Amino acid sequence: MKAFVWLVVFLWFVVSLVSAATSEVVFIRAGESILRDGKNITFIGAGGSVMNFWVDGVIEGVEFGEFEYVGGVLIGVVEFSKAPTTVLVNITIDFTCGDKVCSEKESGPICCSDCGCLSFGKQCVM
Repeated sequence: MKAFVWLVVFLWFVVSLVSAATSEVVFIRAGESILRDGKNITFIGAGGSVMNFWVDGVIEGVEFGEFEYVGGVLIGVVEFSKAPTTVLVNITIDFTCGDKVCSEKESGPICCSDCGCLSFGKQCVM
């Protein structure tokens, strides 16, 4: 019985690690890209209080102090500097693109390497 309890605890721990979201706070300069969990995230620049991001072909603006999903990545703008144009962002990715599993939070446009690209006119690049 004791071994069974330890097995259940171990399996719960492994499942929680696999399903945990990746979240981090990073500085990104305008024009700079970072790669996280198979997602290419680029800070394009700012237009007033809106910061523009490109994530794997999806362009979206995120208001200063707000959180928005851009290409399957939750981006929150924490701080902004005009000289040089830099943002401090909270980036959360709650799936892993490139793990060969099309999870419920992924789709072709968000992660074609896992869910297929052909119907979206894209080609997978690994």
